[in-house]
Amino acid sequence: MKNISAVEFQREFGRFRILAHREPVTITNHGRADVVLISHEQYLAYQQFEQYAPTALLANEVPKETIDQFGSVPLSPEADGFDDEIDARE
Repeated sequence: MKNISAVEFQREFGRFRILAHREPVTITNHGRADVVLISHEQYLAYQQFEQYAPTALLANEVPKETIDQFGSVPLSPEADGFDDEIDARE
């Protein structure tokens, strides 16, 4: 992520607009991060993430009934490689 001052941003807006299509550009004010310039595609992805973020749960917040339902789902053979991780928790 590129950090630039507000003055520099004003002088070279076009350059930083193009750069924002590749990576976020942080604009600082008096040496402190103030705003971030991102591409429209990045903004849309952020909005989509924000739409689902309120419904996300931490693993320890998932209700036991939901966890029990996962136990009834057949796993693919590739999942066998992770058995040692489950055994380590018990």
